[in-house]
Parts: sequence; structure tokens; C-alpha cells
Amino acid sequence: MEIIRMSGIDKSYGKKSVETKVLHQVNLTVEKGEFVSLFGKSGCGKTTLLNIIGLLDSSDRGKYYLEGEEVVKLSSNKIARIRNQKIGFIFQSFHLLEDYNVLDNVTLPMGYAGIKKRERQARAKELLEQMGMSHRLDHYPKQLSGGEKQRVAIARALSNSPDLLLADEPTGNLDEKNSRIVMEILKKLNKSGITIIMVTHDQTLKEYATRIVRISDGRVVPVS
Repeated sequence: MEIIRMSGIDKSYGKKSVETKVLHQVNLTVEKGEFVSLFGKSGCGKTTLLNIIGLLDSSDRGKYYLEGEEVVKLSSNKIARIRNQKIGFIFQSFHLLEDYNVLDNVTLPMGYAGIKKRERQARAKELLEQMGMSHRLDHYPKQLSGGEKQRVAIARALSNSPDLLLADEPTGNLDEKNSRIVMEILKKLNKSGITIIMVTHDQTLKEYATRIVRISDGRVVPVS
């Protein structure tokens, strides 16, 4: 079953006199349960494409259907609900809130979804245990290593049981050992049925994906 269908996606930034074209006529489909790697050099447009997929940005032209619904026709309230409840985000820089401890960072998205405190804390503890982080519940981000921060970020991304997980260079700030740990977690999550789209320029991570989509100069190009 298709979860994503995009056709003719264009995206530019800046004014016409100094316009920078970032995406050019991108066509992309993603089936439910896939692990897709958007692979390419830095600056090729893959993060912009991921942001459009995640409803953090919009295209200038083209059609985007998410679970059969045309995104441009969705209300701002529905887009916000989808981002909160249907899509999980994992970023290279973790984006944990420094003033919140590990448990509170993971429970936060569930609060926005209206889940009761006792239920969201139980869910967060369960996820953090799965990530091997149950011994760090009261710690703050500044007390964690990079690998620990990313595992907390993954737990947070899973807090509302999303259908789609978007990962933007999830190992970009990690050493080889922690990169492998994070990728094995993502592989396991994919095998459990979660659809994953991952942006990377790291050749060693391609083996984890079920399909490679190569991006070059804002275009999807065939994988040789």
C-alpha cells in the first residue's frame, strides 16, 4: 500500500533575481513498510525533500499525496495533527530540550496529543527501556553522550506510535559504534512495520535500507 506519492515536485528559495532551485521535478513513491534511503552529497536537496515529506515545508509546484490525501488540501490543524501523531522525526542535532530531563523530553509530544500524564509516562518509560536508556530517566541532555541523546530522540519520535519515521542524517554526530547501535534500532523498528525514510550521505548506511533513492542536484537519478 502506498503511503507517499509525489509527482513533479519543485522547490526554490530566494527571490526571482537570486532564486536557488533546490528540487527539480521530483517523483517519489514510498510503500508502507519500506526503509528508504534518500542518498546523496551534502547540498543535493535531500533534506529539503524530507522536510516536504514531513510537512515541515511545502513545494512550489507538484502533487503530494500522503496516505491518499492531497497535502495541499489539508487544513493547518490537520497538518499539525499529522505531524504530531502520524510522523516521527529524528534529527542529526537531536533537538532535545535542554531544560527537560530524558523522561519529560519523551513525554512532551504525547502531551500535545492529549494523552493523560500517567499513560504518557508509562509509554515513555517503556520506550526508553527499549532504547537501553531506562537508567537515565532523570538525566538532562547535557549529561548524555551523543549516542544516548540520539536514542532518547528516537524514543521521543516513537512516543505517539507514528506510521512514518523520518530520519535526517541520524548518525551524523555519532562515532562508528553509536552509529551502528542507532542503525540497528532503526532496522528493528522497520522490521516491526514502521515505514522509515532516512536522509544520508554515508555510504556505509546504505545497506540498512530496503531501497536507495539517489538525489543529485535536486533530482532523483537512477541507482547504478
